[in-house]
Amino acid sequence: MRKEDFAEVLGDINEKHIVEARADRKAKKPIWLKWSAMAACLCVALIFGLLIKIPTSNKTIDPGFLVITAYAASSDEEMIMQEGIELPLNYNWSMAISSRPGLPLKLSADEYSNVTFEVSFEEGTLLLWEDNTIVAMNSPLEIGNDTTIYWTNVYPTFEEYMGATAYINIVIREEENIVGYAVVKIYTNDLENAPTQSYYAKLLKSVSFPKVNGKYQRITSEYVQSEMKRIVDNNDNATEIVSFGSEHGQSQSARLLSVDVKVTEVVNDTTFKVEALADCPDKITTGNTISVTTDFESVADILENYQESNHFKIYFPTVGKTDAGLSVTCFDAVQYDADGECLELPDIERDTVQFQDKALNKSDLSAETLEWLERYNALSPEEQLAISSIPSDLYELCGYGEGENTEVSAPTE
Repeated sequence: MRKEDFAEVLGDINEKHIVEARADRKAKKPIWLKWSAMAACLCVALIFGLLIKIPTSNKTIDPGFLVITAYAASSDEEMIMQEGIELPLNYNWSMAISSRPGLPLKLSADEYSNVTFEVSFEEGTLLLWEDNTIVAMNSPLEIGNDTTIYWTNVYPTFEEYMGATAYINIVIREEENIVGYAVVKIYTNDLENAPTQSYYAKLLKSVSFPKVNGKYQRITSEYVQSEMKRIVDNNDNATEIVSFGSEHGQSQSARLLSVDVKVTEVVNDTTFKVEALADCPDKITTGNTISVTTDFESVADILENYQESNHFKIYFPTVGKTDAGLSVTCFDAVQYDADGECLELPDIERDTVQFQDKALNKSDLSAETLEWLERYNALSPEEQLAISSIPSDLYELCGYGEGENTEVSAPTE
């Protein structure tokens, strides 16, 4: 759909279609009984004690029942999104070449016909396309079962969102009760090709809150919003190396963590110490000292001439804890000068792939195994634990032994 066509259909937006936010419901005021003076004092003391007691959280959480259907760009092919799994490359959307007004996602809950979805977003625009009419929606919007929404990087003002990442938060309600939520990531890897860049969708998390003893759980909106924010924040700190490598002609399928650091000591050609300038969720806190080991020449090269006033962003798969403190194996690094400008890195082609805590040469693996590793590394840690076998050449290269597809041990902390 051309931008001019998009502008034309959006020009007739009907305001009555804009869904307004749900009005807050006021809680009923408690009714107090009259007591004698002594009994009243005792009652107030007891109630005050209950009010200041912080309740414990015993929520029962199950995998999400929300079904999100994605659609291929140039056919009627469709696919149900799985948590943590990237969609095939042909499930993309580009404003320059697509016949659809945005990236389509259908929200369904077949076993819960009465649920509604409260959908919120900050970047880009969500559209509804019904009866040949395209309507731009405000955030949050409330939609019913089996509704398809369309995300676009074009705002109703016809300005374009030029960020590489956006998020869609979905709160699932049954009547007044929150029964689940989901977070969807919208991203592009070719923003430099604007305005022909392609966008993709990935389901980061989907959970449900089942009834307990036949009753709805008391799930607050504040709790769900904080959980969705945590998921987004964690994802922003867990960087896929492919997005970094695209800047330097590199490729790598492993999911890496990243943190801003300042080098405090170069121990030798492959080891240096840094001070963390930011937090890395659950592992690293600002001010921590980290021992960094690397085998990559690109990292060693920029360390040879580093200045104390400069800082780095380092990329690594996991954080180790030893008696001497925190340690990481660095796969990549970006150096910044004192003014925060990125310094040029050597253009070195990546020839390794990550499996658990091992960096393996791609040349030692078959094409089928490399494809298997790409799918494996896209899984969440919990999903990786459920994998029961690995390709034989990967098994042997890791030093486990010989044989056909063989059981894989779970990653250890």
